[in-house]
Amino acid sequence: MPAPVDLYDSAYGNYATDIYRQVRVATYGEDLGQTSWVTNEESHAIPQALELTPDSRVLEIGCGSGRYALQIAAIIGCTIVGVDINEAGIRNANSLACARNLSSRASFQLSSMPCRFSHFTRP
Repeated sequence: MPAPVDLYDSAYGNYATDIYRQVRVATYGEDLGQTSWVTNEESHAIPQALELTPDSRVLEIGCGSGRYALQIAAIIGCTIVGVDINEAGIRNANSLACARNLSSRASFQLSSMPCRFSHFTRP
């Protein structure tokens, strides 16, 4: 049996390289660090569908590189905690949060078990 291939380690480990950025832009039309099948239209509709406000506290499970969560935090002004099992993704997410001065609104944690749900907004 061939060795397993971890595509997320590759995607997040090479997140900052220009070729990965080019692939994301060519695939989705914009770079939100996407590795999912969600369209840009769906991505933009989610915060409205959830009726997020600046007072909302959001938990994103499977946040990956964190770029989508950071966009929501920047646009809506809400607080977001992102969790993921991929260490490279979390490292990228926290670096991006610092670089965009969003660390007070968005934080990212390595975890296979999310924190308590009672602290977050319910749709």
